[in-house]
Amino acid sequence: MNRSLLACFLAAGLLACGGGESASSPGASNIGGKNAGGSGQGGQPQAGSGGTAGTGGSSGSGTAGAGGGGQVAGTSGSVAPSPLEEIPGHSSLLQDTSPKELPRLMPAEVYIRSLLRIFGPLAPADMQAQFKALDATLFDTWNDYLAVLGLPDLRFDVPRAPQTNTLMVSTFERVGVALCDLAIQKDLKATPAVPLDKRAVFAFDPPKGVLTEALFATRFDSLHRTFLGYPAKLALTKDRTQRFFDLYKGTVERHKNLDTPKKYSPEEAGWAAVCYGLVRHPEFHMY
Repeated sequence: MNRSLLACFLAAGLLACGGGESASSPGASNIGGKNAGGSGQGGQPQAGSGGTAGTGGSSGSGTAGAGGGGQVAGTSGSVAPSPLEEIPGHSSLLQDTSPKELPRLMPAEVYIRSLLRIFGPLAPADMQAQFKALDATLFDTWNDYLAVLGLPDLRFDVPRAPQTNTLMVSTFERVGVALCDLAIQKDLKATPAVPLDKRAVFAFDPPKGVLTEALFATRFDSLHRTFLGYPAKLALTKDRTQRFFDLYKGTVERHKNLDTPKKYSPEEAGWAAVCYGLVRHPEFHMY
């Protein structure tokens, strides 16, 4: 055995190299040669350098040649993906949509900020002043409502309300109804007319003549996006637009039959009722 073969034994772990064969293994790999397979029993090609590697040897499972370039026996190079339905146990996948918690209200500051942003933007003091200027019966003062809304009153050492109550919910509804009336005054009854892009809530003009369901749907969708944040056609109740259209028509008819002096026209009263319904909607108050 010459020195080159001895160095090869030490470096490659009993693997023949440089064109020779291992003296101890008849199935050894030949890294540089064409035939990298030996004469072991049942030899099948494995990875080798520049060729295929033999699996021969005394045990019939010889050592793969060092280096790439060959293919692993029994594979075609890639595995085709299988559809999810063909995997056992995945023929049908169920989604759990059951509610995990009951709907809850958010802190009072969140509602106050949302209402002032939708109907404004307004500062609390500015909103109170505008109410007084338009109709003193719409809203009293913030001091009359803050404690009922659940906010702490540090003047009298009253802490924050620890939980939601019906009086708190009804007070939020009252504030929302008052803001809807304010929006009617500012968006639909102002003289001169406010441009559509400057209106806070009613960013449309009521149509002349009879309001069909199709004309109502486009205007209602604008209000629905303003208050609830998504198109009306995506609502969980598929007939939501129809139900609000019925509310609008019923309000208009009742308003026409009133004998008392009217603050709003029948159509304005109908849109105010739609606004009341959205600002009092559970999706607006709960999460």
